Amino acid sequence: MNPNEVLYLRPTSHGTLMVTEQQTLHIHENAQDYLAGWCLALGSSLRGSADVVRHHLDVKQKLPVLVDPTDRLLFFPTLSKEHPECVWINYAKIRKLKALTTGTLVVFGQRELEVDIGIRSIRMQVKRCEKLVKSIGQTPYTMKKKKIGEE
Repeated sequence: MNPNEVLYLRPTSHGTLMVTEQQTLHIHENAQDYLAGWCLALGSSLRGSADVVRHHLDVKQKLPVLVDPTDRLLFFPTLSKEHPECVWINYAKIRKLKALTTGTLVVFGQRELEVDIGIRSIRMQVKRCEKLVKSIGQTPYTMKKKKIGEE
């Protein structure tokens, strides 16, 4: 399965549901192990991803996972990664967020996901991902050069 096609990974009692626009698959691994496998296949690791996220965003909790730096493929957790109901969402696939009385409706293309998390928390995770995407590939030289040119 191409990780770029995955909308989200949702835990079940026997593994994880992997949801795309076309299908829903049940995998026997937990979501974090599956993300770790994707990272390794694409030349990274969960630890390396966490280091990158901490470096660029200066956050310590609910870290997004940078699965593929080249394609800037990011999944963010809805809860602590250790929480048994943590859903991992592909931030680039989100088309719309809608506040519900008990959570948030995440709209992709033809699929939707309802989570028991407030819309502010989901928006914060999306903003973190956007900031990370913008900062990936910025070296101290290019950052300095950009600042000089802006003055």
